Parts: sequence; C-alpha cells; structure tokens
Amino acid sequence: MKVYLPVPYPDELLYSVIARYIVHIDVNKGHQANTKIVTRTLTSCVGLPVSAQLIADETNVTWRMTPEDIVSTLTLFPYITRYYPQNCKNILSDHKKDGRRRLVLQRATVEHARFLRFCGRCRANDIEQYGETYWHRSHQIPCSVVCQEHGVPLAITTIPIRTIGDLRYFDASSYEGSVYYCSNDLNDDERKKTHTIARRCHEMLQGPIAKWPEHATNILYRRAALERGFKTGFANLDLTMLRKAFYQFYGDNLLPLYGESILKGNANWFTQMFQQRSFKVNTNCHALVQVFLETYPVDSSQIAPFGYGPWKCPNPLVVHQEAFPINRIRIYTGYHGRTVASAKCSCGYSFSFHRTSDYDPLLPVVNKVHYWGTAWEEEVGRLKKGGMTVKEISQSLAINPGTVMKLLHNVPSQRSKIIKNINDWRKAWLELLDKAPKQRNADVRKMNLVLYQNLLRHDSEWLKSLPRTRPKHINMESRIDWIKRDEEWSNLFRRTADKLYSAIPVRRVSRRAIILESKVSCSTSLNFKYLSKSALTLSQCVESIEHHQERKLKAVRL
Repeated sequence: MKVYLPVPYPDELLYSVIARYIVHIDVNKGHQANTKIVTRTLTSCVGLPVSAQLIADETNVTWRMTPEDIVSTLTLFPYITRYYPQNCKNILSDHKKDGRRRLVLQRATVEHARFLRFCGRCRANDIEQYGETYWHRSHQIPCSVVCQEHGVPLAITTIPIRTIGDLRYFDASSYEGSVYYCSNDLNDDERKKTHTIARRCHEMLQGPIAKWPEHATNILYRRAALERGFKTGFANLDLTMLRKAFYQFYGDNLLPLYGESILKGNANWFTQMFQQRSFKVNTNCHALVQVFLETYPVDSSQIAPFGYGPWKCPNPLVVHQEAFPINRIRIYTGYHGRTVASAKCSCGYSFSFHRTSDYDPLLPVVNKVHYWGTAWEEEVGRLKKGGMTVKEISQSLAINPGTVMKLLHNVPSQRSKIIKNINDWRKAWLELLDKAPKQRNADVRKMNLVLYQNLLRHDSEWLKSLPRTRPKHINMESRIDWIKRDEEWSNLFRRTADKLYSAIPVRRVSRRAIILESKVSCSTSLNFKYLSKSALTLSQCVESIEHHQERKLKAVRL
C-alpha cells in the first residue's frame, strides 16, 4: 500500500516529516506510523534514519524521490560523511538505505548535538508561511549553535537526538516544553564567529565549497597555513605556533560550545589535519579549521608557486611504489619572464612545468619533457613491433612524431648514460651488504657514501625496496640464567614478606607491596613464566584482606 506522507519542506528532516504525518493521521504511538509506512518497526533516529529504500518505495507516488535523494536531502548524512573516502561513503549509504546494520560513523572529537534545536525567528516564519513549523536540518548540525540565516542563538529542547530503541516522534509545532540557550553570554565578536561557523556548516550540508574541495584537504590546509606565515624556514610548518593561534582565535568562552575534548592543546585531530598523510577527521573539526584559516590574510611573500612538496610523478606509463616520488624541484625564470619549475623523477622522467593541477595541488602539469625515460622507449618499441606506424604511435601516445623517432632510434642522452651505470651501482651496493650482513643500511652507506648518493638520486625506488639489515636479536632466554634467578627471587620474596609482616604501622602484605619492597624489575610479573618457584612463593606470602584486618585489630588492642 502506498503511503501519502506530507511533502517535505525546504531543509526539513525525514524525522520531522514522519512526526507531521503522525499528527495528520492522529495516531498515539510511533510504531503504528512505522507499520503504515514501511510495514515494520523503525527506530526514530533523528540525523541518520534507516530504511530509505523502503521509504522511497512507499512514497514513490507523491515524492518521486530515489533512496539517494532521501539520504542526501532529508538527513545529515552528507554533512557527517563529507570528508570520508568515496568508497566508504558508498558502503555507508548502502547500509543506510537497507537499514540492516547499525552505523558507527565517526568519533566524537567535537561535541555532538544531544537535543533537537530550533530558531525562534524561523519558527515564526514557518507558521506564517506554511501554517506549521518543522525541524530544520541545518539547526541540528553539532557546530551550529546559532541560526545560519538570522544569527540568533538556537533554542535547545528536551527531545533527545540519539536514542536506542525509541519509537517516539515529536512534532515541532506541538512542542511546548522548556528550552534553554547556550550562547547568550557571548560578546559581539564571538557571536560573529559562531554565525560564520554556522553558515559554513550549512554550506557543507548543501554541497561543495569552491575554496575547500572534499579531497586532499590536509594538503590544502597545510598550504593555506604556510601561506599565512605559520612556518619555520621555507616549507616547515610550525604546528606549535599554529595550534596556539587556533586556540587564541576561538578563546575560552567559545570553545566549550563545541566540545570539551578540543580544549586540550595537544589534541591529535588538529595535528592530523595538517600532515602529509590523510586522516579521517570529524566534519565539525573541518568547519572550525576552515573558518580559522580564512580569517587570516594570505601573505603574498609566503606563497610558493608550486606548493611545498613532495610531488607526484606525472609519467602515465609508470606506477610508483611511493605516492610522492619527487622530493625536490628547481625554480627559475623562463625566457618570457615566467616562473618555471623543473623536476627529475627516479623513473627517468625529467620535465618542466608552470603550474600544478587544479584538482590535485601536488600533481605537476607538464609543459615540456626533457627526458622521457626507459618506460617510454620500451612502450614505443612495443607498439612499433606490433605493426603500428610512427603516426599511429604518436596519436596513440599523444606525443610528437619527431619524439617517437628519437625514442625508436634510442638517441643517447644524459639520462640514458646514467642508466647504464645503475646496474654497476646496484652490484657494488649488494657487495657492500654482503660484506656487512649484521649492519644496518645506515652503517653500510658510510662505507661508500658516493655510491649511496648516486643510487638515492637515480634509483631510489630500488634502494628503498631492499630489506633493512639489522643486528641479530639476542634471545632473552639465552642471556639470563632463569634457574638461578628463580631461586634468588624466591628467597628474596619470602624475606621481604616477613619484613612487611613485622612492620609498624600495620601494612597489608599484598603482591604489589612485596614486589616494590623487594626492589626488583618492574617487568617481574611479565617474566613469571620463567620464574615458577618465585611465583608460587609470592602467592603463598600474599595476605588476605580478612587476615590484614585481624592484624590491625590486634595492633590496636596492644
């Protein structure tokens, strides 16, 4: 049976639509409405409702919405998973549509909203325009403590957002309970900041933001911080100065509104957002960091035209083990006064470029190739043997026919001369490793530093792929006489226990007390598998609580 749910209002939660439906059909319990909608019980989760597929099937006549439309326009799912990897988003969205699994999406780095909230002005406007009000999505975002449209503090109700097994739905128009406001004591500057954060959260909920794409955010944040002067040297980010400026910007009055955990100056989430490797961090943290960085003006003298590296290799024919194989570039002024950068990769690909990709700031856009490398020579030779002409090869690889001829005839270049020496360097390095099998690579390279530098510059991938040789680990069992130690510690534990029994004031003879008083190693308890006699002695000497209380009473009587 098709269900005629009310048409959702702009920025309305699915929870709110079902709550209005319950009022319209005049039922007393939420599970009765669930049965009419999806023919089974449905938990009233506010931000992340389940069974979107079933709801889409039942409301197809009136809504004409797919499960994806319901998830993206009637829930907080787009905001919560905004900075998740795409494959993770797809998996979570599938679970959300069928409702078969409970979702645990992210850790609570920033305080989550605990109760439903509304704006007094939006409520009045809704009643004037629609004759009723509803629960707005943007008001339930954890970082929105004020209305993103009017900038007034949100009224916090007593209706919990996260409940387990709760089937109740509360209509916004019918709510007449108590409310309180958490941001009434803020000054004008702090109110402006909260309003800016609320608007940014609303933008994240609605769709993409031009300044901050959803991918490679850690690289963008790092570049933005460096361009605003939070660095030491050329490209070393000063996290201490950056963290100090962040907490000074928000202040002690504003930060508690967004959670107690971010008050810690050494919070890991803040450091992770500016590291080279990407981490999954709460969307609320992204909103706070973006607003903070946008407040500081960009210093034009601090801008690096090609980023701060390391960079990806733009060679399409080579798959590197490292994500960023290019560590250094050379920047110079070209013939027409334009800033140019040149780079050499370990695969032999040498090129110059004027800019990096708009979608990936660490991927150079090649302007001119100086040396193509062996991968291109092999690919051109393979296509030529396959019967393709020079023109067909140039069209297939999108390169100039003259370049194809050079690659076919293997015109000698500086890079090709170096490649001939790489095999000799590899053999020499392996001979050094054979001469010192028990030493680390760091010690072996001191034996021939020039050889190591040549390999590091021209064949770094092969060098790093070698296993690191380490001194052979000495087994602890072979260097300790456990039988002798077991006998010594057994006698020591017994003497220590006797000493504790006769001590005044009366003290309980516990396992920990005996070990501490004996002044043996702190890892004693971890080695009891080798100390069977000592473990038995220790268990026999330990005093029970009842016996300890009796000794205390006797001592008091005396």
